Amino acid sequence: GSTRRDREAAREAHERAIEAARAARSVASPVRWGSSRPDAVEIGASMGLITYHRWTDPAEALRHGTALRARALEAGRPADVGHIDARLGDLASDAGDTDAATMLYDRAIELATRRHDDLHRAHVTLTRAIALVRAGREPLDVIPALIARHREFARATVVAAAELVLGDGLAVSGRWSDAEHAYQRALSLVRVPAAARWRLLRGERVRGRDTRGELEGVFRADRDNWWWDRPDVLGFLVEAAATAEQYGQLDRASRLIAAVVGMRRTFALPTVIAADLAELEQRYRAEPARSALPDHLFNR
Repeated sequence: GSTRRDREAAREAHERAIEAARAARSVASPVRWGSSRPDAVEIGASMGLITYHRWTDPAEALRHGTALRARALEAGRPADVGHIDARLGDLASDAGDTDAATMLYDRAIELATRRHDDLHRAHVTLTRAIALVRAGREPLDVIPALIARHREFARATVVAAAELVLGDGLAVSGRWSDAEHAYQRALSLVRVPAAARWRLLRGERVRGRDTRGELEGVFRADRDNWWWDRPDVLGFLVEAAATAEQYGQLDRASRLIAAVVGMRRTFALPTVIAADLAELEQRYRAEPARSALPDHLFNR
């Protein structure tokens, strides 16, 4: 499940892993330690399902995560409890509940500190900072300081996410050159480069270059990749709408904004996306689109 790019195939694989783990436990599997222990497999695959539902049904992700935390406590797995708290913090941050997110991240950091788990502590510390900066509760300049402090331990994906937040803040303040440097650093680190690539193309569009072909290419390559966070997918569609409008494709811009409205729900969006979306929504008051993602971005 962790290697599947297709969202549904990943979900099915995780569900099979959970079923197999429960079957192994019911017949008293001799495996008691390590990543093949039934409890470890069940919890790990369930974390994958939380990621799946985070994209498709945040309320279900929250229910699943809450039940999983109780299961990890019952199984005596404090490390997993900390990872689940961090994932629940992500869900709270997505919904714009910064207070709940901060409490959950702090709880995860406390557990990691107690267990001397420098890797997870660095990961959650950076993730917490990203949430607070996006919510306007911390200044942008905390990001580069934390990246420098935790780069050695934090996973590349979370360092890249921090670079994207830094780039977004710089872009909103008009510092395009510095923003592009941050996006390029993210592009060199991140497993799914689409989030950085559409931001770089945004800068090219603002400077007047026709980026439609490149945007379409990135979209077709990664539209079904389940590792995309929903805010970044929405940002990609907002950028496509702005690009379509720039070249007179007003009907297409309206359809893209309708897709964003239909998919957004309660997700809190990064500043650069929210600013562009607010401007476009004033011009395109579209009804929510029924389909999740459009088949293509532009009619050329």
